[in-house]
Amino acid sequence: MGSGGQDAGVSSEGSGFRGVSFHSIVSSSKAVDEVMGNAVASGGGVVKESAGSEWGSYFGYFSDPDGHLWKVASGLRPWMAVAAHRACTYTPAWRRRA
Repeated sequence: MGSGGQDAGVSSEGSGFRGVSFHSIVSSSKAVDEVMGNAVASGGGVVKESAGSEWGSYFGYFSDPDGHLWKVASGLRPWMAVAAHRACTYTPAWRRRA
C-alpha cells in the first residue's frame, strides 16, 4: 500500500488505492466539510471522515463516482501553502525546452 492509500486507509488490493490521489487545499475546516458534503451529494462516497491531524491540518478523503480518490485539506502553514503551489505549478526542465 502506498503512502496515499495508507493515509486514506485504502488497500492497494483489488479496486482499492489506484496509485494516485487528487488533493484540494481549501481555506478552512468548514470548507473541507462543505467539499466533502458536495462530493457525497454528487454521488461520491466518504472514504475517510474529515478530522484533525496531529500536525494541525484538517482533512478527509472521498471517492468520486468513477472511484478516484480525493483528499480535501485545510490548516496548512503559510510556507506549506507556498510549497504546495510551487509543486503544482512546477514545469520540469524537459517540458520547458522549445
